[in-house]
Amino acid sequence: MLTRLYDFENKTNPDMLARNAVDYLNDNNIKLQEDIFVKLIKGGTYKIKEYYLENSLLPDIRGASSIITGVQEDIIPKYLKKEIGFECVLYNGGGNLFAIVPDRCDTTLPIKLEKVAQDYLVTANSAYAISDSIRISELLGNNYKALTFGLENKLNERKKSKILNNMAPLTQFNNDQIFNCNVQAEKLDNAVKYCKHCQKRLAYYKKNGECICGGCLHKISVNREQKLNYYKEYKNFIIKHGNNMKLKICNNFTDVDRDYIAVVYADGNNMGGIIQTIEKVNEMMDFSAFVKEKMPEIVYKSLYEREISNVVFTALGGDDIFIIVPANKSIRLAEKLIEEYNRVFKEKYPESNSTLSVGVCIAKPKTPVKSMLEAAEDELSKAKQLVKNTNCNGSLSYVIFDSYEGVSGNRGRWTLLPYSLEAAKVILKKADELRNKTRINNLSEAFHKSETDTEANLFYEYTNAKSSKRDRIYIPKRFGRFKLENGFYKNTIDESDNKTYSIWDDLLDLIEFGK
Repeated sequence: MLTRLYDFENKTNPDMLARNAVDYLNDNNIKLQEDIFVKLIKGGTYKIKEYYLENSLLPDIRGASSIITGVQEDIIPKYLKKEIGFECVLYNGGGNLFAIVPDRCDTTLPIKLEKVAQDYLVTANSAYAISDSIRISELLGNNYKALTFGLENKLNERKKSKILNNMAPLTQFNNDQIFNCNVQAEKLDNAVKYCKHCQKRLAYYKKNGECICGGCLHKISVNREQKLNYYKEYKNFIIKHGNNMKLKICNNFTDVDRDYIAVVYADGNNMGGIIQTIEKVNEMMDFSAFVKEKMPEIVYKSLYEREISNVVFTALGGDDIFIIVPANKSIRLAEKLIEEYNRVFKEKYPESNSTLSVGVCIAKPKTPVKSMLEAAEDELSKAKQLVKNTNCNGSLSYVIFDSYEGVSGNRGRWTLLPYSLEAAKVILKKADELRNKTRINNLSEAFHKSETDTEANLFYEYTNAKSSKRDRIYIPKRFGRFKLENGFYKNTIDESDNKTYSIWDDLLDLIEFGK
């Protein structure tokens, strides 16, 4: 609930009436005094992942996440309140802020907001736009989306026109406070070196003996407590559920796991389907608040149930999830995230059919995290495409890097990826049953070396024939969109797909990384 401190006696003051309208949207028991003109503000930070991953240093990634959250959810709302005189934000999350302001506000207000955001973000870009005057009665009616359509176009045009020159960024907060941190560093007269952290911008500062640019200086200056806000929330979740599982604060990626780590990147499907059903602005406010509250809870519960204590939280905003976990638990975590998301959204929006898709990249901890995220995004795209093609109940896909250069271990027709949620359950259960990796590896090699599908299948049948009944390996006759035919799988959804697929490489991956 937003603060309600307005003067009912001053019925002619448009600022007071605008404040009344804001409060009305948060509490329908308040009666609007009269119809007035107002304006809308929309905007936020964009190209966020590029800002997170300007380098692969974990403290910098955490710092970037903290700054974006702080600017969007604290700095900008407070600045608006100071400028307007009252709290005016209607919803704020997933990189989008939406506010109602008095009609007196003009196009200088979005520019001021961008300047405030830039002072803190330094090397990330923000854009804001303000609408034309509209009647508050129109905003409160069923014409809400039509009214905001023009504002969205203005915002997109503003993003296109912005050019951020950040080759030699400076900080506005040297020897001052930012997010309760002291941004102190030695100011250099001339930038003769590139930043030690991002290695692409000129460094005008020196901190802890390192030459550093203004953008990276802000990231490392965010205090440890703020960087670990997600950890605090997850820890509280664990305590609430009576578990004594101890979280490990990861200072580098080898703290997550010394052998293999996984970037888990997830995104909701058919969010647009929910938004299309929203006709009034207060319904949109409710939806925004729901997503903002529930997405972290979905992640915490999934991590908790998979007993994952070594985790790096990067982003849990909007319907995006970006976390880093031990690779051997990543596929099971992806499965659990889909289940939890589907359950939570089905309860709130039963007609929406919104599901979750997850992309996972597994690699050595020294692999550049930017490369891992790009690969996870590619896998996410494949998973989302499966949902579009089959309308399945959520999906996941993964890739395994064999080296730091990012050579994939997945081999064309030898994988059944991406999986629907139902298919993932089937193959993970089968991987649990077949923990003898040597036998599966022998079958995989035979299928790879065979000159024909028939030859490969004969080896499979021969292996089963010479084994005892207890040791025979039986694979599912149906697997998601695939049907088993002579030891290989055929795609039953896409008639134009004449290829044959094998299950053995998938099983090898899941025996190792699907624990």
